[in-house]
Order: sequence, then C-alpha cells, then structure tokens
Amino acid sequence: MKLSPQERAQFALERDDYRDLIRYIRSPRQEPAQNTLDLTCIGNTGGAHNVVHGRPAGGMLLRTAGRTIIIDPGDNSIAYMTSLGLNPYSITDVAASHAHNDHVGDLSLAISAALTLGLKDESESDSHFLVSPSLVDYGSPNATKLGFTVPAYAWKGRVHALCSRDMEILRFDGASIASTQQVRIVDSLSVTAAPAHHGQVQVTGFVFDTPIGRLGYTGDTEYFPELAAAYQGADVLWMNMNTLALDAIDDTRPTCPKTAAPVHYHLGYVGVCNLIEAVRPTTAFVSHLGAQLLPQREAIQALLRNRFADTGITIYCPDNGDRYSFVSTLSRPPSVGRFVP
Repeated sequence: MKLSPQERAQFALERDDYRDLIRYIRSPRQEPAQNTLDLTCIGNTGGAHNVVHGRPAGGMLLRTAGRTIIIDPGDNSIAYMTSLGLNPYSITDVAASHAHNDHVGDLSLAISAALTLGLKDESESDSHFLVSPSLVDYGSPNATKLGFTVPAYAWKGRVHALCSRDMEILRFDGASIASTQQVRIVDSLSVTAAPAHHGQVQVTGFVFDTPIGRLGYTGDTEYFPELAAAYQGADVLWMNMNTLALDAIDDTRPTCPKTAAPVHYHLGYVGVCNLIEAVRPTTAFVSHLGAQLLPQREAIQALLRNRFADTGITIYCPDNGDRYSFVSTLSRPPSVGRFVP
C-alpha cells in the first residue's frame, strides 16, 4: 500500500505524540515532604446510587514521607482527581479495604498508574499494593463473586494481603501466600491491619504510622467493642459512615427510635460517636455518605461538632477535593483548602 504525503505526515505525527506521552509517563514523580502530611477526599460518597450517577466514591489520597498513596479508589475517583490536576503517575502505592465497587471500582486504574503502565522495568518499581485478602484470594468463590480481584500485573509491584489475623491465600498462579499484619513502605512509614465487620464481606482497616503521627482509616465496618483498640493512639481518624441509622434497605420503622444504637454493616451515627469518644483523635473525618445523606452533609457535620464541642476534637465531613494539610505533627488541626497538584 502506497501512502500519500498527507498520510505519511499523519503517521509521523503519531510517533512524535507517542514519544511525548512516554516522556510524560516516565517523568520523575514529585515527592511529598517528610515533615508534612496531606489528606485529600477523592470521593465522599458510598453506595450504588451514587456510583451510577457518576459521583466519585472511595476514600482519600495520602501524601507523606515521599509517598503518594491512594486509599480505596472507588468508581469515578481517578477521573475526578485527574480533573483537579492530579498526575496519576505520581501515585506510588495503593490501599484497598474490600471488594465493593465504591471502594475498588478504579483499583486496576490506580495500580496501572502506580506501575506507570508497565513502561518501567520491574526492578524500578517500588510500589506497594496493600489489599484485603479477598482481593487476592483467587481460589475463593466469596472473593470473586463480587467481580473484583487484583489484576495479575499488580505483582510487578509488591502485593500484600493485609489482615489483622493470619490467613493462607491462593494467588492467581496457584501459589499459596500468607497474609501479613503490618507492612513497612519506607523507614518512616508503616501500615498495620485493623479488624472490621461488614456482613459477609471481608474488610481490612488501616493504621498508618507516619513521620508526624498516627492516622486511622476504618473502611466499611459496623461498630463493635474491640474496634476502638485497633485505633488507639490515632491522632487523625477517617471513618466511613454511609448511614445515620438505617438497618436495611426495607427499613419501615414509622419513626426514629428514641434511643439509637449502632447499626449493622456500617458505623452509623452512633457508631461514629462511640469510636470518636473511645479513640479521642485530635482530628476526625466522617465520609462515604449514602445518597440519602449527601444533601445533609453540612448539617451532619454541625451535629457532630456540637456534640464534641467541649472535647477539642476537630471534625470534618469533607467535600470532594477538600485537602487537609498537617505540618510537623498530626496532634494539631490541619489547614484546610482545595487539592493542589
């Protein structure tokens, strides 16, 4: 086939553009400072209704100790953060609490970005992927029925099945691997598994020991007496609530109960309050709101702040893209702004 000059020029343009793209992907990552910690809300919603309406769901972006860690990259979170200016190839590590799409819908995208689409040698990759064992247990029907497992190419990085108890897991290639309770990403940053109860779905919470303090992330869990022990010493606590007090999809109680109790499967309002009271963090975040709660986000924040007004605990119900910056210590409240790349 003979190409015209115009066609050859188009082929040459593609080659030039592709070279520019490769240079961008391989460009050096900007490393966060050692004595700072930034948290950005990547999606403050949870549940299928939010996801199918294109709202970003998931957890947070954590930048500290020279690392950029995306925690629970739920559906629409990567596209949302890149719309704010995030270079996805600046992601160094990924943490995923459990196999629900509002937590891991963008998991493969986040892992691909951290591995720079495989364009670097495997020896160059120091990315850590910290996931609930169900996301790597390819031999378990309970793990695969939800449609989310870590892609095989993730093992070009360092995959850790993080769990608060010991487990044996069947990897994608049939190899048996053991879970781990703690991972050290760099000398000044480690992650420890925290227990969680979320129905039949296996969930791992995370406790990050950082250069400037301890940060806890609950994932989806109901409140149970042992939960607070896992987060003791946390200066900052990020909690997923989803609901105030709905126990099930067919909740038909005609009025709200006079004395509320923790609900099943999620913390609920009472569970959040119990956990704050037990852990006493300096700063608390309440996120992952169900669609019925989104219009009430600021009102819920006001209720929580009023309840804990005498404790000195600072409480936020973050909006998408809100950034919280801590300098030198997590034992003081953060400065608040919008995400800055």
